[in-house]
Amino acid sequence: MKDESLAKIKNIFLVFTVLCSIVIVVCTIGLLFGWENPSEEEAEVAVEKYVKIKLADGYTLDAMEYEYTKNNGRFVISYLGTNETTGKKKEVIEKEVSYTEIEETISKDKMKQTLEKKAEKNKQ
Repeated sequence: MKDESLAKIKNIFLVFTVLCSIVIVVCTIGLLFGWENPSEEEAEVAVEKYVKIKLADGYTLDAMEYEYTKNNGRFVISYLGTNETTGKKKEVIEKEVSYTEIEETISKDKMKQTLEKKAEKNKQ
């Protein structure tokens, strides 16, 4: 009786160990080969939105360049903008940001726009 119980416990432990090992291997492969990495199109669109948000209203984007390193999931972004009214230039050279930071900035901007629309409706 005790031997049967011990055998069942050993089998359960063995199955659990194998499943955990599989999960660890799959997660490691995902991290190495980029589950979290955006496609080139997604990256380009996201970086452009990010830069326009960072430039703020009143500035036009003159030039933008970025490099994406897939192994660490970070972008190196450089851009130039001009204030439409004053002609003042704004430049950011080789700013390093993660894709997560870019997504958060875009998300916060969307929330800001939503709140501004609600505030406008409340004023009317």
